[in-house]
Amino acid sequence: MKIPQPRKLPSGSWFVRVTVDKEVISITKPTEKEAIAEAMALKARMKKAKKIPATLTLSKAIDHYIERRQNIISPSTIRGYRCIQVQRFQSYMKTDLSRMTKEKWQRAVNQEAKLCSPKTLKNAWGFISSVLLEETGERYTVALPQKIDRPMGFLNHDQIPKFMEAIKGDIAEIPALLALSSLRQSEILGLRWENVDFKNGVIRIVETAVRGENGALVHKPTTKNSASRRTIPMMQPLREALERAD
Repeated sequence: MKIPQPRKLPSGSWFVRVTVDKEVISITKPTEKEAIAEAMALKARMKKAKKIPATLTLSKAIDHYIERRQNIISPSTIRGYRCIQVQRFQSYMKTDLSRMTKEKWQRAVNQEAKLCSPKTLKNAWGFISSVLLEETGERYTVALPQKIDRPMGFLNHDQIPKFMEAIKGDIAEIPALLALSSLRQSEILGLRWENVDFKNGVIRIVETAVRGENGALVHKPTTKNSASRRTIPMMQPLREALERAD
């Protein structure tokens, strides 16, 4: 960034003129170093303000970010972005981005830390920081609360039969047994009767479904990846539950 050379005044102060968008701004500081620093900071602020539309709010920036990816990313991913937009950083959604600084974003994160878990905040800030980088060119680095790892609870070998007996006839029986059979949530939601082969005792995983932006199911004629396209055997409790439901 090119800055004119400051000159020393008879008073001992240092003077420099900076031109920004044809406007001449005079800066006077006690030392040459301070005059140069102020001139550079002024240039940087003006450059940043020029990049960001005057009324670009965080919420509008999120809209832009999603619109650019509307037909590229998963409907469930878009739904996750919209959830952040309506649940997180609500005090800042209508804030003009040109007025935000690293310090202000740190305060925003500190406030949000009182409202959600460290993991939720980390995910939300990861999205927000990507939006800010794309819209303003600014990469904000903030301190986040430490994530607390909690051990995952799994059924052991002896508990699985007891669990299957407990859910027998329950509305959650089939989804739970499908999950025990290695199906992901999107694979369970996308399962169709034509992919249930009672004759051979198998289920073919060939498509998925996810919740879209408005909460409705969006079917996808593919799986997460080629390795996910598979055939799994039906365990007897699952077969019986599916036969009752057919």
